[in-house]
Amino acid sequence: MTAHVLGTKPKLYNNDILDNKQNDYRKNIPILQIGKDDIDTMKSSSDPDIDDDKDKPRTKYWKVLYSKSVRVTIGVPDTLPALLKQQIRWKKSFIRSLSSTGGIFWKRPFYVAMLYYIQTGMKFIRPFILLHAIVLLPLAGNILSPVIWVSGLLFTSMIYGVDYRLRNPGDKLWLYRPAFMLLSTFVYTWLLAWAGLTIKKQSWR
Repeated sequence: MTAHVLGTKPKLYNNDILDNKQNDYRKNIPILQIGKDDIDTMKSSSDPDIDDDKDKPRTKYWKVLYSKSVRVTIGVPDTLPALLKQQIRWKKSFIRSLSSTGGIFWKRPFYVAMLYYIQTGMKFIRPFILLHAIVLLPLAGNILSPVIWVSGLLFTSMIYGVDYRLRNPGDKLWLYRPAFMLLSTFVYTWLLAWAGLTIKKQSWR
């Protein structure tokens, strides 16, 4: 739902801007006392979206801000089968949202778009990387490849864990990050393909 909302353009009206001094959609419009002179000033602005028709709708993408104070809690499955079903639902949602998120990130700043598309692309090629490192390379005689690759995963997971620990002093959940990384790599990786094959199945459980 979030991706769908971000993929739409909010409708704005000129009179909305005049009535709301805190409106942050139009950064270049000065905050003035609302009056006839101010209305005329705004109408004569160089902003091409403002014209004499105050009821003419204008569109602009939503402004997205990050707030580290926001906390979201979800129901945690009690069993492994329930956890897998939850992850499959989430991955189906990820696939469905690609048409929305993929269509808006290319209009974002370059580095933001680059990170999004690289991260998204890695989700799809991750099964091939896993298969190559764990199966194909050992079969070709490179026995140390799985050990080195898994060690790199655990090292990366500890970096995430330390970051979480620094952001949440006293919280011991950071210790579970390596276990989560192994679960995500060796189990969740294959769920994306299954979610794609069963994308038409809309049952919740």
